[in-house]
Amino acid sequence: MGERGKIILTGFGAFGNVTSNPTEKLILSLQEELQEDELYQFYVLPVSFSHCSNWSEEHILDTTCLIIHFGVSESSRIIQLETTGRNIIGKRKDVNGHSQGGQIIENGPGQIETKLDLCLVNRDPDCEISHNAGDYLCNFIFYKSLLVAPEKTLFVHVPPEEVVSIDELKNFTLKMIRNLQSQVD
Repeated sequence: MGERGKIILTGFGAFGNVTSNPTEKLILSLQEELQEDELYQFYVLPVSFSHCSNWSEEHILDTTCLIIHFGVSESSRIIQLETTGRNIIGKRKDVNGHSQGGQIIENGPGQIETKLDLCLVNRDPDCEISHNAGDYLCNFIFYKSLLVAPEKTLFVHVPPEEVVSIDELKNFTLKMIRNLQSQVD
């Protein structure tokens, strides 16, 4: 059996009214638990268009087998597995005060779907499939990563920590990774 590819897990830092981002806490918790496992790479990304602009092209390599981005959906009451990145970005400002607005990639595909079979993910009653990753940095990084590797990219929107605890998110994530690995190994 050949060498296993790397699994990249990302979350976002604080922004706007989200002074403590549950995805940052999730990534740090997973990093602490899995620190001895060289299979994983962990990143907490600033909510910044300039930082995320070339992130996917620079970090997703041939040796990467799975990329899972996490973002918080402030109004959500359930974990959402996103299927589609859209070539659109709203006018909401990032943490640096910059606003994008318009297309992510001029004349790029209108939308790109993940090639991962999300029906194989161990979905529980607190999880659903979503076809709209929004129009902010969650969609931005998802779309950019799908351009690079649609066969191994997923975005997961999580509700606020008051709805789903970090431990619950961590357990869900570890089960999800095990289920997705069979598609990318």
